[in-house]
Amino acid sequence: MGLAPVFSAVAPVFPAASLMAPSVVLPAAVSLWAAADAFLSDAALEALEAELFLSSAPGERLERWELLLRPQASEASLEERRRALVQAFSAWNRPANLEAMQDLLAAAGVRGSLREEDGKLLVALEEYQGVTAQEAQRMLDRLLPAHLEWEIQAR
Repeated sequence: MGLAPVFSAVAPVFPAASLMAPSVVLPAAVSLWAAADAFLSDAALEALEAELFLSSAPGERLERWELLLRPQASEASLEERRRALVQAFSAWNRPANLEAMQDLLAAAGVRGSLREEDGKLLVALEEYQGVTAQEAQRMLDRLLPAHLEWEIQAR
């Protein structure tokens, strides 16, 4: 039996379960895991567990998660993609200070620094990480506070 039916049952709890340590995964996922243990091999369970968490998910799973945020998957390295997804999924419940907004750059696929100047946020661009300039701008429009004006500047 493949992992698709089991993972499709886990998918509704994906965002929270993917960002948590295995010991604090939502009760529904834990119950599902116990049920899966009864009919899946050890290798299949290990593969399922790897897909549940951003820190161990294969590229195909990362791509599915990236498509929740943007119309195309990133072409950056697995580590950079994982970091961007963690930042994106944790972005909305944080204070809107400069430090928190700096973390949003990775979520948008931008490596660089952020500073405020004359009431405007300036992104000092180092490089785009697997996204186009247009896609990064679209993501920053979605992630940065709407009341702040911002601009990307090449270094």
